[in-house]
Amino acid sequence: MSPHPPFAPPPPPPAVGFGPPPGSHGPRWAPPSGPTLDILPEGSGGFAAKYVALVSYLAGLAGGAVVGVLTVAGRGDRDAAAAVGAVMLLGGVLGYVGAALTWVYRSWRYLPAPYRRTASGREVTPAWAVGGLLVPLYNLYWIFAQSLGYCEALDSVMVQSGRRARAPKTLATAACVVQLVPYVSYLAGPILWLAYMFVTDRVKAQLAAPRAG
Repeated sequence: MSPHPPFAPPPPPPAVGFGPPPGSHGPRWAPPSGPTLDILPEGSGGFAAKYVALVSYLAGLAGGAVVGVLTVAGRGDRDAAAAVGAVMLLGGVLGYVGAALTWVYRSWRYLPAPYRRTASGREVTPAWAVGGLLVPLYNLYWIFAQSLGYCEALDSVMVQSGRRARAPKTLATAACVVQLVPYVSYLAGPILWLAYMFVTDRVKAQLAAPRAG
C-alpha cells in the first residue's frame, strides 16, 4: 500500500547543489564562516600625499585665475602679477601630479605583497602602478585597470581581515571616465581624484587600527 494518500502529488525531489533541505526557510547559500586573518600593512601608505595634492590643486587654480584675469585685461604680458600667477599655475600642476603619483605608489606599497593583485589575479607592483600611467596611449587603459584593481585588492584585504569598510570603486570609475573627457578633466578630474584619495585613505587607515571584535 502506498504511504501517500490517493490522488496526492508525490513529494518534491531532494534539493540539489547549495540549496537548503526541504522545509527550510533559510538563504539558498551563504559563504562558509572561518577565522579572519591578522593582516598588517606595509610602508607609510602615503596618507599625507592627498593634502599636498589638494594644496597644489588650489594653488594651480588661483594661479590660473590670476593669469586669466590679467590676460583678459590686456596686462598678461607685462604685469608682474601675471608672472607670479604663471608660476603658481605651473607649480600647482606639477605638485598635484607628483603628489597623486606618490599616493598611487605608496597605496599599493601599503598592501602586503601577496595582496597586490586585481580580482582577475593580475599582480601589480607599486612601481608599475605608477609607470603604466606614464606610457602614452597605454595609460588610457591602465588608469582604469590600476584604479579599479586597487579597489579590488584593498577589498580583498578588508574581507580577509574581517573589516567591513570597502574601497570606493564607483567613485574610482567616475574619476577615470571624467579624466578622458577633454577640458572637463582639467577642473572636474582633480576634484574626483581628490575625493577618491580621501575616501580610500579612510579605508586604508582601518588596516592599521585594531579590528573590532
